[in-house]
This record gives sequence, C-alpha cells and structure tokens, in this order.
Amino acid sequence: MIASVPDPKPSRWGTSFWLRMPAAAGTADRAADRPLSPRVSLFLTILFAAAFATCIYGRWLGYDNVPVTPAQDLAKHVAMALNFAAAVADGQPWPRLQLNHPQVPDIPLFQYYGFMTGFAAFPFLKLGLSGIQAVVTSLIFLRFAGLLALYAAGRRLGLSQPAAWLAIALFALEPYLLSTLYGRVAVPEFHAQSELPFILWGYALLATGRGRTGFVVVTAVFVCLAFTHNIFFLYGAAFFILLVASSALPLRFRFFGALALGAAVMISAPQWLPALLSSSELNIDFFLKNPHYNGYLTDGSGLFGFYRPLGEHGDDVRYYFTYSWWTLPGLAALVLVSARRRQCYPISLVALLALLLSLGWFDIWSLLPRFTWALQFPYRLIPFVALAGALGSAALLDRFFRPPTLLLFGVIASFTVWPILSMPPFDRQLTISDKDLEREYASSDYVAVGQYGTNQASRIVASDLWLKDDNLLYGDKQGRITVLLRCRSIFPDHPVVLTLVSTDGKAQEVSNSVVVPPGAELRTFTLATNRVVRTARIRPSEYLVPAVVDRNPFGDRRRLFAYVESLIVNDRPIVGIAKARLVARSGLKRQFQTQPAGSIPAGTAHTPAPVGLPTAYTPLLRAWQNGRDLPVSAAADGTSIVRAVPGVPIETEYQLPLPAWILFFLGVALFAVGLRLTCSTRGGPLITTAGCPLGSS
Repeated sequence: MIASVPDPKPSRWGTSFWLRMPAAAGTADRAADRPLSPRVSLFLTILFAAAFATCIYGRWLGYDNVPVTPAQDLAKHVAMALNFAAAVADGQPWPRLQLNHPQVPDIPLFQYYGFMTGFAAFPFLKLGLSGIQAVVTSLIFLRFAGLLALYAAGRRLGLSQPAAWLAIALFALEPYLLSTLYGRVAVPEFHAQSELPFILWGYALLATGRGRTGFVVVTAVFVCLAFTHNIFFLYGAAFFILLVASSALPLRFRFFGALALGAAVMISAPQWLPALLSSSELNIDFFLKNPHYNGYLTDGSGLFGFYRPLGEHGDDVRYYFTYSWWTLPGLAALVLVSARRRQCYPISLVALLALLLSLGWFDIWSLLPRFTWALQFPYRLIPFVALAGALGSAALLDRFFRPPTLLLFGVIASFTVWPILSMPPFDRQLTISDKDLEREYASSDYVAVGQYGTNQASRIVASDLWLKDDNLLYGDKQGRITVLLRCRSIFPDHPVVLTLVSTDGKAQEVSNSVVVPPGAELRTFTLATNRVVRTARIRPSEYLVPAVVDRNPFGDRRRLFAYVESLIVNDRPIVGIAKARLVARSGLKRQFQTQPAGSIPAGTAHTPAPVGLPTAYTPLLRAWQNGRDLPVSAAADGTSIVRAVPGVPIETEYQLPLPAWILFFLGVALFAVGLRLTCSTRGGPLITTAGCPLGSS
C-alpha cells in the first residue's frame, strides 16, 4: 500500500502548501537556512511560470492584425475562434457548426477540430480583445497552466523548488515546442502540448498516494485533450496506459487510473464519437498512410549536437522536429539518480519507447488496428519525451549541484535554442477586419466533397512511401492494379460511370470503366495494365479520393499507396433541382423554403423532387417535412440534397447520436463512483460512508 506523503518541514527554498511535497534528497544540509514561507514560495512559482511563458510567447501580442504564416494556419485558427464565438451568439448550446464559410455554411467543424481553440479564446473575445490578441492570450494562459502542472509533478516526484523551476524552463525551451508556435503556428497543437504536463501530474499524484486528486486530474486532462486535439488525445491515452501498466503502483491505484481514463473517454463521447462515425464521409482519409513512413520527419541530431531545421528553404527553415540535447541524460537520470526512482523509472521507460517510435526505427503500426494510422506524424511524440527529459535533467542537477548551477544550466539551454527564439517575426499582416477574417479564412477541411464528384477528372500517381524518384506503380502477376476507393451516386436512382485513365511503361494510355449501380457504393476498381505503370509526378491536392494498390515491388504484405487524382466521374445530369433558401435558424435548427407553389409545373406539385439545401452535409443532419423524415445526401459541392415536395417548408437539425449521450451520462456516473472509491487513500478502508472533501487526498 502506498502511504500518503507526510507534510514536510519547509526547506530553504520553501514548500508550496497546496503540493505538500518534501524537498529533494540532498538538501538536508540546507535546513538550517531561513526558509521561505509557503505563500511566498507559491507566489514566486506562479510569478516565474507567468513571466517565463510571457517572455517566450508574448511577442505575439504585438501584432495588430493576423500575420501571414505557413499555410495561413494562424489565420485559420483565429477564424475558428471567431466562428466559435459566432456559434455561441447564434444560440448553439454546444457549438458544432461553423456558420460563416463563404461557399458552404454550417460546416460541422467543431465536431472534429477547433473546439478548445474557440473555447479558450472566447472569454478574451468577450473582454473586447481582437481575434489575434484573444487567441495569443489564451495560448499563453494555457501554457502558463501547463508549466504550473509540470512544477507540481516535479515537486511530487522529489525535485526541490529550484529544480522544479528548471524543469519548467527546459520543457518550455524544447525546440519542437517552440517551433510549434514560432514556425508552424499551430494553435490547437500548442494548446494540446500545454495540457500534457497534467498527465504527468496526475500520475505523480497516484504514485505518491493521492488517489482522489490524481483521479480528478487525470479525468479532467483527458476530457480537455479530447476537445483540443484528437491525435494528442490518443497519444496521451497510450502514454498514460503504458505509464501506469509499467509502474509499481498497487493494484487499486492502477484501477483508479484506469477508472479516470475510462470516465474521461465516456464523458468526451459527444466530441469524438460523432467525428468517428462520420469520418468516412469526408474528403480526407485519415487512415491512408502508415505513420511509420513519416518517421523520417523526426530529426534525432538534436540529441547529440546543434539543432537544425527541417529544410534550408521556404517554410521548412522554421520547422524544428528535433529533440533537445538534455533529453538522453534526463531519461537516464530518472532511473539512476532521481529522488523517487521507483516512481520515475516508468516515465523514463515509456519516454524511451516514444523516442524510438518517433524516429521510425521500427514499425509498430502494422501490428495495431488500422484506426491508429490516423495519428499521422510520429514527431508528435516529442512533447511526451520532452516532459521526461526536462524532469530528469532537473533531477540530475538537483542531486549534484547547488541552485546557481541550475540557473547557469537554464541560461545555456536558452542560448542553444536562440536560433529559434530569434527567428524574425512574420512581417506581412492581413489587413482585414475580424468579421472578414472569420468568413474568408473559415475552415473547409471537413466538408463531405470529393468522393461524390461529378465530371471530375483524376490521375493515379504514386505517393512518396517507396518510389520517390521514378514514380512507379507495379501491378500483380497478371498485370493488374487494384484500387480501393469510395464513390456513390448522390441520387439513389441514378448510376455513376467511372473511368480510370493512366499510361503504361510504353507511354500508351490505358483506361477502364465501370458502372456503379444506383444506390451502390464502389469499393474496388481494377485496371488491366502492363507490368509497370508510369505516370508524371503531380502534386496531390486536397480533393483526392484515396486509393491503395494491393501489392508492392517488395512482395510482402505491406501496401504501396497511390492517389486517385484524376478520376473521371460521369453522372447523369439532373434536370430541375429546386434550390431552397434559409428563412430561419435557431441554434442547431434550420428552416428552409423551396420555390413557391405557383412556379411548380402542373401535375408535379405533390411529387417529391431533389431539393438542394444551403447547409453542409453531415450524417448527423436530420431533415423532415410535415413531420416526415427526409433522407439526406451530399452534393458535389459538399452541401445537402433531400427529396422533398417543392413549396413546403423543410426543417433540419444537427443531432448528436444517442450513443454519445448514453456514454456521456455513463461517464459522469463512472466519475462519481470513482470519486467515492478514491475518497480514502490514507490507509483506511477503500470505501467509506463518511464524507471526504476533495482536499483530503
């Protein structure tokens, strides 16, 4: 059984009253020094974390307008925050729909992405800050909170206060974390990185006998991650599971951790379950590419030398997908010299596994379920390793050196990342108002378009997985290439004709056609070719239909990927589609009016016909007319089509699936049970009928 950590005597460097953690081993000789009071200690810690976060990221507050950044990511993320505020003002109790896209209104953006980006910036927007200032203020605030959580974890795991401050600095100075803002300017990813230290704090609480508080922290951080960035949510869950499984925690504390993670997954179901259920309807195939083949993006040179950017030209010069030089000593120190080695060695073990996985040294993804391919880029494991490296490096210096040396180490670390900190600011700015920004840069990434195209032409080209130079696609022994794709007619009574065109090894054009029956969905398409198919290199666009070639030149079971970039889809033209117009909206409900009855040809007034609705298609969209449900399909431009009686109002509503709400309430119940079970973790009975305030554990 893990006994609760006793309240220590304050050291020279003070002890925060809310952490109640003893000073690190090796500081007993300082006990005669005059200690700081707990309140002063806490104040200095808050001041240090706030000052450090503001100094590193505060220069972004100097922008009056949104700067021009790589891929215009910052403009898109500021637009997300502005559209989130617009959705709240429009009466959406749970913001799901982005209203202001210029071509496709009501895109269900916030069911996939950007919820926390808008939620964190919303209070600052209400205070009157501009979009860019509200977003930057929110990311500084969240990073400040994350640094405090890392300090709390360090103190729980035996660091002195100066060493915990150093851990804060080292984590914030990690090259990849700096590059996330200074280079890529990825706000949702930056928010997720700020939340990761809470995972470590939750584990540290469980590992030191604070079951109830640890349970609350773990549940809260994974709920937040689910609403912030689904990839970091999945990576974080795997990190925490391995951490608890490899630790020496008693069974009941492992149970508390599992209970907390399970409750968080269920509570956040209204966020991730709709996205999962509708992911097959998007023009993005999240499961297309094995993340192992993106491992080359992670640069391991920073472990032993100077940091270098991803490339020498263009935007790549701002991307540092590398580790810090204190990472490996830190991982070793957690095992060898940490004051709480029993609790710290699992952190080092799991971090080492994450490091090897991020470098692409072995392919674990082929052994995992296909949905894990949605994790995309292994370099997103760097922040998890950075947490362990910062904690261990601080523990190493805390063991052998006095505080002035810790300060010197922090200065040296700052100097080595100076090329990143000193990168010139983005000098060009968008001179448009927030109102124009939220419309012109509204996200269109989650529109169901591309797989329902009409009269669109594509070409099959090899991806960069195996054959970068000559772009070859190999067929099977019979000279055939099998392509997996999705395509179906938007109308159940109209077939679709597909023609796949390519060139063979002699530069002769090869084509093959297939007819998709009405209402059917095509999954495979075989093109008879010569042994080798050569194509010209074409940069894939965002509207590609994914394709997979069954065999590759290496003869094993791994799949060589291809893209269908020129798929010719000949859909029979539909004559006389009625266009509906929006007449009223409230929250997630809409009311549309089709053409007036007087303009409908005689004899067709009560005949259902295709009606186009100016609202984005999503499988969660329910439509009805006179109380009768109407099937909803996706049009070629991503809007919705129903078969309805012209002249009669049509009503729609975005509805979360019932299983999401069932899981949500089950998660709340599970959280309440967990609070009760963790009520007493000081050595008394596990379940007690006596009251137990949160602070007691």
